[in-house]
Amino acid sequence: MAGTHLRDAATGEFNLPSIRKIFPRGGFRVITFASWEQGLLVPKGNPQSVRSVADLARPGITLINRANGAGSRELLDRLLRQAGIPSSRVRGYETIANGHMAAAQAVMNGEADCCIASRAAARAMGLEFLPLEVELLA
Repeated sequence: MAGTHLRDAATGEFNLPSIRKIFPRGGFRVITFASWEQGLLVPKGNPQSVRSVADLARPGITLINRANGAGSRELLDRLLRQAGIPSSRVRGYETIANGHMAAAQAVMNGEADCCIASRAAARAMGLEFLPLEVELLA
């Protein structure tokens, strides 16, 4: 048994396309057991008035990013592309936090104005959550 929340870039579907690539002959069962929300985490009161990924290109906004290959990073990169914003315009794009909680902690500590992480991380750290996407976990 293993948990996954992988989004297929071609279809936008979670889990099944990736699982089918790993197990092309079948022999697996997929059970969706949870969902989680990914979003932008900001300090209480949202002092920088961040509302969307487009705001990350504003001067004075600092992001703490997730590692390349992380689902949160893939979501951020996709939304930046859709908004026509090159990553070079996002201050802090190259600064990496390893995991949702580490990213949220950096925002809580004032090291960054926002990060992309789960609603659970926002709750745990007392941060505001601006939803971006719901992911299905199987």
